[in-house]
Parts: sequence; C-alpha cells; structure tokens
Amino acid sequence: CDDNNILTFEGAPNHLYVDSFHCENNPIWVIWRLFEDYSKVELLNDYDALRIEDGKGVCVLSRLNGFLEDIGRPKLSDWQTEKIEEFYVSNPDTGGCREIVPFELTWLNDIFGDSKPLACVRRKLTDMNANIDDIYHCILEYPNNVIGNLCVEVVSRPKATREIRVLGTEGEIVYSADSNELRYINTSMNEWERISFETGTVESGYINPEEPYINEVRAYVDAIIDVQNAKPSSYPNTLEDDYKILHTLYKLEDISEGRDDLSR
Repeated sequence: CDDNNILTFEGAPNHLYVDSFHCENNPIWVIWRLFEDYSKVELLNDYDALRIEDGKGVCVLSRLNGFLEDIGRPKLSDWQTEKIEEFYVSNPDTGGCREIVPFELTWLNDIFGDSKPLACVRRKLTDMNANIDDIYHCILEYPNNVIGNLCVEVVSRPKATREIRVLGTEGEIVYSADSNELRYINTSMNEWERISFETGTVESGYINPEEPYINEVRAYVDAIIDVQNAKPSSYPNTLEDDYKILHTLYKLEDISEGRDDLSR
C-alpha cells in the first residue's frame, strides 16, 4: 500500500475494477493498474471517491454498495495492443509459454497432487517476432500412478486451444473451451453426460471472461481481511506451492536441454 492506503495490482483485465475494505477504520482501496503512465491517484470527498489521472485521461470512481462505480473514464480497450516485441510475452524469461506452465500446474497439482517431471520438449516453431519458445510439451508423473501430458503453446490460430481430457480404466472426463462444455462417461453409462457453462463477461477483443480476475483479487482481499481479524488465511494458494511449481518448471527446462538424469 502507498501513503493513501491504495493497493495496486499490475496486469489487469480490460475494465478497472476497484474494491475497498477497512483497516483500523480507514478504507484500503484495491485497484487494478491499467494505465501506462500512472501519475496521480487522489482520494475525493472523504474517501467516497477516487480520482485517477494518467496520460490517457482522467478516471473518477465513486463508492456504490461497497464497490466503486466508474462515472467518467475513457474506454481503455487498447490497453493490451502492444507490439509483441514491446510486451512481456516476448521476453525469454517471461515468454508466453514459460509463464503459463506454472499457471496450469497450480490447478493441476491441486487436483492430482505434486508433479514429478519426466520429459519436456520446448522450442520455437513459428516465425513470430519474439525470441521465445512457443511450445512446451511436458510429461509429468503424479501420485497414484497418474501420468500427465501437458502442452502449452502460443501457436494455435485462428483460435487458441484449451482443453483437458482425463482418461481412466473406468471412464473419461473431457472439457473443451471451444464449446465451453464438460462431458463425462463411465463404464456403466451408454452416452456422454454433458454440462454446459456460462460464457461470463468477455470484453471486445478478448477471449477469456473477466470474472476469474475479479474472483482472484477478491480472494486476495478476503485473505487480507482474515489475517487482520487474526483468522487463518483463506487464500487457496501459498508461496510454498509456487516455490515447488517453479522448481518443476526449472527441472522441465533442464530435461529439455539434456541436463537432467532421467533414470529412476
């Protein structure tokens, strides 16, 4: 937090979502930082509103039922239209695939347990103007005799590919983002059972809904409130989890370059 009790998050969805909670009777404002030239944040009307000014214009937000309502801001639909060479996904350390592998392992490990890297192929297949590996193809071993095949890529066109298939001796579970549908079947069933999901709020020019981002920052704020009230944190992830997953990423990369002994 800064001197105005403003907690700022980098890398946000298209809209500017703002919330607040109280600490020692003072509100803590939580905002997503969307502005390229973030120069001024001002509290107005005894903390009832925020005035945010940057190189793209002025944004004024007012409190509304515990949240804030945007009452005057230029639409920032171009916030993520940087040339790829000017965007972090083109950096080898934070490349479009390298950053996503830990994201996916976070929830996969929650479901299946801690993963052990077995194999990895990563390389650049396309002619995009970025010095990054645009595909990571990984094989991982999980507890209870489970093998995972994880492919993260920024190759698919014209639509991104996102799907999961869980195969077992008693049945299958399949999810595809194309249809936004989960289907499953087992040996006692003759037909697939299907579950469709709502699309959510997808902004123009984007492929993913906004709600997961909102839920993520809400979970973070809820965890802060837990700690302030001397309760165990309810946040679903830990630094220890991240530490393990980053080491999994590093080992996968070592394997891909022949620097790791695959013998058991």
